[in-house]
Amino acid sequence: MNGNDIVDLARKTYVDQFAAFAGKLGAEYPDGAAEKVCEVQKATPLYGALYRADFVRQAEGGQLSIQEFQPDGYVTFEPLDGMAGSARVRMEQLCWDDVEIVHDLRQDMAPVLKLWFEQWFDPDDTRLAANCDRQIDVIHSLGVHPGRLTIDFGTASTQAFWGLIARLRDAGATSLVVRQTRGRSPAG
Repeated sequence: MNGNDIVDLARKTYVDQFAAFAGKLGAEYPDGAAEKVCEVQKATPLYGALYRADFVRQAEGGQLSIQEFQPDGYVTFEPLDGMAGSARVRMEQLCWDDVEIVHDLRQDMAPVLKLWFEQWFDPDDTRLAANCDRQIDVIHSLGVHPGRLTIDFGTASTQAFWGLIARLRDAGATSLVVRQTRGRSPAG
């Protein structure tokens, strides 16, 4: 498998499972919604202090109940090294809802990520209004940490992944490592 194949398969593996999860909960809780924008009230590394909850519904007493999805399976492969223009890219693992990209950029990442985030997170649900009958092709979160990003790509297309790699490369990154965070310490 090459990098394109891995990204395609990682997305399909996750999105197929997510669609079944959201469909089941949507049938059980018709007042609920998948991929609902939520704001974090405390200090957070999440870009814009926003994330999309996997499924939100009204619980008894009028409180919101958020249900997060954990996939049963993900793609495994031997680490793969490649190039994205002048940037070396190493793929160690790719779980679509748990992606960490370690980079060698040292600048403020907010201006680098702003347009990409607005397009792929779609904070105003512009695409939801246009596509209310299907998944809306959005990331669920973007965490910004020194020297790394954490991304839940949600139902976003593979263009979101490759667009982020290109944005980092164009900002001057020369080394990118793609891996997951589950099962290892944050420093590891």
